[in-house]
Amino acid sequence: MTNRANNFDTLRLLAALTVVLAHSIPLTYGPQALDILWPLSHHQATFGYIAIQMFFTISGYLITVSYLHTQNPARFIRARILRLAPALLAVLFLLAFGLGPILTTLPLTTYFHSTLPYRAAFGLSDHLPGVFTNNQFSSGIDGSLWTLRYEALCYLAVLLLGLCRLLRSATVTPLFLILLAARLHYGQLAILDLPTLFFAGAVIQLWHPPFLARFALPAGILWLLSLFTACYPLLSATAGAYVILFIALSPSLKLPNLAKYGDLSYGVYIFAWPIQQTITLLMGAHANWLINNLITLPLVLALAWASWHIIEAPALRLKTKNIFDLFGRARTAAPATK
Repeated sequence: MTNRANNFDTLRLLAALTVVLAHSIPLTYGPQALDILWPLSHHQATFGYIAIQMFFTISGYLITVSYLHTQNPARFIRARILRLAPALLAVLFLLAFGLGPILTTLPLTTYFHSTLPYRAAFGLSDHLPGVFTNNQFSSGIDGSLWTLRYEALCYLAVLLLGLCRLLRSATVTPLFLILLAARLHYGQLAILDLPTLFFAGAVIQLWHPPFLARFALPAGILWLLSLFTACYPLLSATAGAYVILFIALSPSLKLPNLAKYGDLSYGVYIFAWPIQQTITLLMGAHANWLINNLITLPLVLALAWASWHIIEAPALRLKTKNIFDLFGRARTAAPATK
């Protein structure tokens, strides 16, 4: 959304940039190095984790709105695929056949004889032969992409609920409470954690609570204080979700209009990791998280801007069009061009 009646785009871009900053520490110094919030919160959260919470809570709210507004499963599926797939395939192909051959420590013949580049180009592998293997954090060519599978699962859940005519508060609220109870019992497992946060946003959308500062302020204080107690998993999915959506929707809060440059959050999120890993590789023993960020941020913002204007926005313009109609029009128009 780019409507200035809300702050969704700005919040998502800030969340994506927070993920970049949070990742720079383990990518520079190794997976054991995390930001200062990790020890302070008794190993419950990092700034990157809170940013991902923002993504999933906002997504739960907006995806629920999307299905309720369309009531059209085919259009809903098409919109979700067009939002995620084009830029994702672009970054995977660039990594597999652009950056990978440049950075690999193996001979190019060995690189291209491996099945990994071809599998990675379609998201079937997260490794490329001889790429980033000597970095402090050598796992995966784009470690940010792991959340996308959970995002897609949440989309599927909304679709199934919609098809069964169960996308309403009386059904989604118990589902959210079951997920929350499981999350509290089993701990922060991604398969429970991220859907809980997603459906927290969905529940808030379906109940339409008033977004008032007199509620948001104490909720924000509780959420902040919970970082240092065992109550964080409970309050992050309740008070935290309310605060995030209050900031996004409150007419009294006007964040800077970062959306005027395009919706850059997705591009920042999926392009940043390989850029940061490349900078770490090139700096070698002189790698520094701050310098990494100073180099990464302008590069990733430029790539995200290009991705939005060249790939993502044109793809999204196809949301309301039937691809078979487009082919039909092309065949009908073809004789007239002769």
